Amino acid sequence: METYLVNNKLESSSKETIDFIENMEKLFDIFNSSRSKKEQTNVTNRMKFINGWLVSITGLLLLWKDLKSTRSLNQQQNYVLYTARLNQDYLENLFCTLRQQNGNNTNPTPYQFLFAFTKFFLLNYFQQSVIANCINDLEAILTQMPTDSDIDISTLYADKTPFQLK
Repeated sequence: METYLVNNKLESSSKETIDFIENMEKLFDIFNSSRSKKEQTNVTNRMKFINGWLVSITGLLLLWKDLKSTRSLNQQQNYVLYTARLNQDYLENLFCTLRQQNGNNTNPTPYQFLFAFTKFFLLNYFQQSVIANCINDLEAILTQMPTDSDIDISTLYADKTPFQLK
């Protein structure tokens, strides 16, 4: 697959998939190991990706445990965590957008960052529908405000969260 990528027979976005397949192959090799007929050497020091997987798996399990412990999540039986939106690409895209607000400044000041984030948030969170001639009435936000400070406020656009109901 690397050869196809180098020869432009695959899109450059397939690099992550190729890396994933190679890592999975290494993982399967680990579980399918036997005594080497060659000189016995410790190869675990060369397999640095294992620590990354352990950190990712542990972090995901801790996040899920934390989410399951919240009161609002316990009330919803069929709650699913879609991990695709927990990908670092989303964060990188956000910071790329924020850099563009400041003329591709790779080291914005706190004020520049705050201004860019506020502008980005307001323009994207309260988007006007492309088929409507006015924005949605947001009065539901005011009528659904919880009185108890322990209650979590649900997001306005549930489809933009990494969580979905089955």
